[in-house]
Amino acid sequence: MVFPPAIPFHPKPKKKADDEKEDETKTVTFKVTLGRGEDETNAQKTEWSFRVFEDGGDAEDYVKWRIRFEELAEAMHLDTPDKKYTVLQQALRGEARARFNTAWHSVEIPKNASPGRFQVMSEKRLNKGYNALAKQLFVPVDSAWCRQRSYLRYHVKFGNMTVAEFRRRLIEQNEFLKYFPAPAGKSVSKLTEEELVEIVDRAKPVEYHCDVLANNYDPYQKTLQEYTEYLERLEVRHNIQKAMAKRDNQQVQNDGDESGGQKNRKRKHKNGGKRHGNTSNNNNNNGNCELCGKPGHNKVDCWEDDKNASKRPPGYKTGKNRRNRQPNRNNNELPRLTAEQMSFLMQGFEALKRNEASKKRRVRVDENDDDHPSHTHFLAQTNSKVDAESDNNTSDYNSDDYIKDTLRCTLRILTPLDFFRNRNGIMF
Repeated sequence: MVFPPAIPFHPKPKKKADDEKEDETKTVTFKVTLGRGEDETNAQKTEWSFRVFEDGGDAEDYVKWRIRFEELAEAMHLDTPDKKYTVLQQALRGEARARFNTAWHSVEIPKNASPGRFQVMSEKRLNKGYNALAKQLFVPVDSAWCRQRSYLRYHVKFGNMTVAEFRRRLIEQNEFLKYFPAPAGKSVSKLTEEELVEIVDRAKPVEYHCDVLANNYDPYQKTLQEYTEYLERLEVRHNIQKAMAKRDNQQVQNDGDESGGQKNRKRKHKNGGKRHGNTSNNNNNNGNCELCGKPGHNKVDCWEDDKNASKRPPGYKTGKNRRNRQPNRNNNELPRLTAEQMSFLMQGFEALKRNEASKKRRVRVDENDDDHPSHTHFLAQTNSKVDAESDNNTSDYNSDDYIKDTLRCTLRILTPLDFFRNRNGIMF
């Protein structure tokens, strides 16, 4: 991080419009002869557009310019440093050209030098000119090649690249190493194929690594081409799995949205229907009716109120839906028993003793009632009379039926409230 690599493996994308505009204004055209025979005047020629180099570029721009220039030199048969120097004067602009010329002329070649020494000194002069161009782009210049080589071997990853893109970029970066400034007393070289396989194996995604181990695949016994082809097949497999998982998740999400929409529509339809009237702001804090306690309507529109009887739907409180509620009755409307009626009732209970000898029993009239042929029963109407002219003032009743009828009438009329709130103050 103190000295980052001169050329990153994942470069920042550049705008195509800027590149095209720059290519139109900063290019130079050379005539290149196709083929080389005895009669060069009749040989076919073509034009070669070449991008010039000037200040403002980065290390990758410089290396690409150098590669392009070497291709042009090979096409134009520039086999000596002096021939290259002539073309370089047209391929360099601005400060870059000035730095190159300064470094070029700093190396003097003796006039009486032998051809071999002259060739060596010419190569040294050309390399010194190149180093003058790259000195400001590769910092520190003496260790730029070593740092770039270590960076490629241990610190590059696939990222968003495919296997084919990573392989193409790795081969390109390996070609860049030849054009880095050489350290003092050393020469620069490219990475070997074994090192490139090691780089690919270390940079591959984790899911590919699991498949390589599961298949017992040894990448170090394969070439770079074989290993990258194997990783491409793994890449296709994982892409298919990701697409299927994405489709399944989308299907589940769509099913959930559809079911949720149906539930929301049902809930909306249910809440939108009328329940005991329309909603209003007159409800209590809980949103329930103050009269019946049900939500969804207010007290004014409640069907429990007799004023809203016309609003009740057909079948309200009838059939199976009828509520088993006792109507609120006023205490004054409840039946009352006098002390005389209660005494008669208790005597009747004493007289209702079953005769073991007979299934029927006789009811005897009290002696105090001889003068009165009839009496008023407390369970009957006040104007109803009992016929006293029956044989021997007796009446035959079925004892079981009489007891049942009496208790039924008693339980139907009497309530616990009668005993505790009797007008005459009688309490049981």
